Amino acid sequence: MKDLFQKMENDKQLIRKFSIHDLRATFGLNLVHLLQKYGVPESHIIEEVRERMGHKDRETTYLYLNYSAKNKLYESVKQEFVELIYCFN
Repeated sequence: MKDLFQKMENDKQLIRKFSIHDLRATFGLNLVHLLQKYGVPESHIIEEVRERMGHKDRETTYLYLNYSAKNKLYESVKQEFVELIYCFN
């Protein structure tokens, strides 16, 4: 982690503090998105993510799917809003 922060500082990247858990959560969300992209059924996604993340309880894994769904919803609302605002050009 120290090497990564040092490289980011050297490259003049904006750094937001993050932890190993943040990296782990990013892995989980990226796995959800990839499996969704390839049309894997939700029940299989839950099991795959649960197993790879080491979750004992499926409810923990459902948090990743719910977060992903909320992000998609927010993104679509944002896109509609942008189109509405810029339709007057």
